[in-house]
Amino acid sequence: MLFMLSGTNTKTFEVESCGILFVLGWLLCWVSRCPVLVAIPPQILPIGIIAVLSICIDATKNAVAVMTRINVVPVEELCDQHLLSEYKGIFTIPKKLISGKLTLEYPNRPDHYVIGAGHEKFFTNKLRFLFNRAELLDEELILRGLPAVWDWPEHYFATIRYWNDWRPQKWDLRHNRRVLEEKRPKNAKWSDYV
Repeated sequence: MLFMLSGTNTKTFEVESCGILFVLGWLLCWVSRCPVLVAIPPQILPIGIIAVLSICIDATKNAVAVMTRINVVPVEELCDQHLLSEYKGIFTIPKKLISGKLTLEYPNRPDHYVIGAGHEKFFTNKLRFLFNRAELLDEELILRGLPAVWDWPEHYFATIRYWNDWRPQKWDLRHNRRVLEEKRPKNAKWSDYV
């Protein structure tokens, strides 16, 4: 039996079908007091459930949640960890627009750059800025010799009216630098250009 685990990296893992079917069948029969499986000792049930759950838990350990944080400072200022994180996250906004998880119309869209609540909403009408920023991040990753996989769904945004650019103000840069400093990992690294 094949199960799909949703996340940033969809993982596929196999679980022995007879084990799951046995546990589910035993549960159904035990609950309905079916005489066929009542003879199976109830001690086997917890072992089967634990085995199935441990397989599922092991498969989810490597799933990584992507937090969207779009920075506005020059990409050269970002440590490798922030650079990679922003690169992975910058593609989530156009993908969420396509899937319908975000919409282009927000009456409560923040008027200024924010990090945290309203962050994604702020950028939904600034897609040209996001696209240009993604290109800068891509180039910086390549210069540092770090992995870069372009994932922008270009075909969707060529004609929409929210293909707007945006220029961060001095306050935006100060705010972003302060947050980056607070969130900088202890093992922050800046790779040399290759």
